[in-house]
Amino acid sequence: MSGRGLPGPVEAVLLPAIGVGATIAMTMPLDPGRVTPPDLVYCLMIAWVVRRPDRVPLWAAPLLGLVADILLMRPIGLGALGLMLATEVFRRWALTLQMQPSVFTWIAAIAGYAAMLFGMWLVLGATFVEGPSLARLGGSVLATAIAYPLVVFGLVWCLGIKARGGSA
Repeated sequence: MSGRGLPGPVEAVLLPAIGVGATIAMTMPLDPGRVTPPDLVYCLMIAWVVRRPDRVPLWAAPLLGLVADILLMRPIGLGALGLMLATEVFRRWALTLQMQPSVFTWIAAIAGYAAMLFGMWLVLGATFVEGPSLARLGGSVLATAIAYPLVVFGLVWCLGIKARGGSA
């Protein structure tokens, strides 16, 4: 594979396509009730925006978040809002995170995911909607923490989506 990576327009189309594919993959039942699937869309968005903040369109996060909310039967818009806020926070910190070791970026991504889930849990509680248990949210954080490096590996080694100026 060449070190050039993908052209900008290809990346702009590939991100939503992979995101929808990841959402569909999350709907497939592996062992319902026992295993919480990782949030592959979150992993994809954060890994991509940290590596190429200028190539992730602003509309991608809310669109993929809404698709995930609809297909995963979550409260419409809440996941999209959380994903958009997390993506924009990581876009702002992308240059700093690119200069850090990959482990630091991984920890930051998982801390951001945990904060996003906790914020959504608080919103659901404030509106008197029964949300998932904190244990189930913890399982989701663990599954996403395991999946994040695999998504990064796929982006970097399979698609050539590398950071412009650092090691992330």
